[in-house]
Amino acid sequence: MKICIYLTLLIMISCASQTEDQALTKLDQAWQQFELRHYSAAIDLFKQVITESKNLEASVGLGYSYMFLSDYFNSTLILTQAYSDYGNKADLLAALVLVLNAEGQDLTTSNLFADELLIVDPQWKFGHQLNLTVNDIYLVQAQNYYLLGDFVKSIEMIQLLDSTFNADISTEAGKLELGEQIDNMNPGL
Repeated sequence: MKICIYLTLLIMISCASQTEDQALTKLDQAWQQFELRHYSAAIDLFKQVITESKNLEASVGLGYSYMFLSDYFNSTLILTQAYSDYGNKADLLAALVLVLNAEGQDLTTSNLFADELLIVDPQWKFGHQLNLTVNDIYLVQAQNYYLLGDFVKSIEMIQLLDSTFNADISTEAGKLELGEQIDNMNPGL
């Protein structure tokens, strides 16, 4: 009888281990597709990983993939749910900063997530070949503040990236110069 119990436990443990290994393999495949900019294929794989086992990294990848397909609604939905489930993880916060900025509907919240990211990981760098760094977050904050009409904070963010930049933001010409600097520094995604 003890042998049957041990065999049953051994089988259960090995099956659970196989499922986790398969999910990890699919997660790696999903990121490979993402890095190749095959976002639809990445979405399918990230969804499979999430279905098999709740996974922060897959949720983040799914959110980024939707964002790069300009599906901001689904991206925001996935990322805010992941934030609710997992809290303030750096790649998740960065994705929320970017998608809320791209969506253009909640720039204040985008800046709040940026502030949170800068506390969690002041040297943040995205690890999946997009060359996104904390400097991109500063630039997004500068753009958000500019669009919100907070030119003082906007120029502060730009000066973190280019300490030589100066514009008289008390004038319309200075505000225009600041806007042009933001546009010139934006590499796009």
